Amino acid sequence: MNSNGDPNQNALRALNPGHPLFFERRMGERSIKTSAGLVGFEGQGYILAHMPYVSGQPLFSNVDAECVVRFLDRGVIYGFTSQVFHLQHKPFPLIILTFPENVDRINLRSEERLPVNVPAVVGHEHANGNKDTEGIIVDLSRSGCRLNVPANLDLNSQIKLSFAPEGGPKLADITGEIRNVRSLTEGWFEYGVAFQAGYDQLHDYVDRLVQVVGH
Repeated sequence: MNSNGDPNQNALRALNPGHPLFFERRMGERSIKTSAGLVGFEGQGYILAHMPYVSGQPLFSNVDAECVVRFLDRGVIYGFTSQVFHLQHKPFPLIILTFPENVDRINLRSEERLPVNVPAVVGHEHANGNKDTEGIIVDLSRSGCRLNVPANLDLNSQIKLSFAPEGGPKLADITGEIRNVRSLTEGWFEYGVAFQAGYDQLHDYVDRLVQVVGH
């Protein structure tokens, strides 16, 4: 590991627990992206993070897998290549990565969608009145999101989303409309949601993060 005080490596070491890390893994011709929070560092050689998931499954199933990790700090985007050193599943899932030899600043590039894994409260109409149901936002953009919820919602109905993404603002009562629906498993459904206009705080947050994971 490089120990010459490189400022980009120092930016990585200075991150606090919970800071979002954005993972990208190549699997054949596919590029899979998701996010997870930083846990901390073990000595000078390893990075500990919460296990990143995609559609409910761990992104990694074996050690030595290579991935690209990106993070945003003080308006600057950084990225590095790392390898999975260890996978821990109990008592709670963690991933341990080797500390990178080099951490690079990344030139910004616009990208439409942001793969995320953000818990959300979904306000929707119910037979007995309005109801709040906990769901997961799995894809986020300025104009909408992809949302997994254990509730059967009507197409074209309106919902209100409240969520607080790691490293971002707390967003409440974001109004959206159900545009499409897909049945998942065990009573869960995936919805395409279109947001109403006018949520500047959400737009600013998404604009910053799509730069990170879309590079």
